[in-house]
Amino acid sequence: MLDPLSVGFSRLLTSGFFREGEMIDPLYRQGVGKLVWLVSISRPDLAYTLSMLSRHCQAAGKRHMEHLMRALAYVGRTSGFKITYSKDRLRKLWGLFESTSSFKGDVVDDLTLIAMTDSSHGGERPMAGSLHLLYGGPVAWRGYRHATTPIASAQGEYLAASSQMHNLLSPSIRGR
Repeated sequence: MLDPLSVGFSRLLTSGFFREGEMIDPLYRQGVGKLVWLVSISRPDLAYTLSMLSRHCQAAGKRHMEHLMRALAYVGRTSGFKITYSKDRLRKLWGLFESTSSFKGDVVDDLTLIAMTDSSHGGERPMAGSLHLLYGGPVAWRGYRHATTPIASAQGEYLAASSQMHNLLSPSIRGR
């Protein structure tokens, strides 16, 4: 929790993080920490929500806590959801790819690791993310902000794809 006398606290009060009379909720960080754990082990569907909520850990008020509670309610409603891996899911995924693009699923075998990336454009340091799929289910995921601001959307997509390829190939390059 922030100390009201700390340097920078008055800057937070005037920067739009708080509304008049709004206080920092001490349970906010604990709730965000629980979401960090869930996202890292089994809930990639909450990654973007977590990234937005975690931006306010130093200055969370009542409205931030309400959004956190909505996210936790979503976790409760979807607690029966699970990540599954199967050849059937993989075939459905290939069908989706083939119906929306020129990609042909017969060029890869069942053990092909699929890596996808995406990047937003606009604003300072936009968001990017990646997803690895094996047998139709996610095995790794990552959401992050670009280190720099891309000039064009194609540059943001290229940065996300090249970062992903570096992360995929780095262990084999280092001999691991």
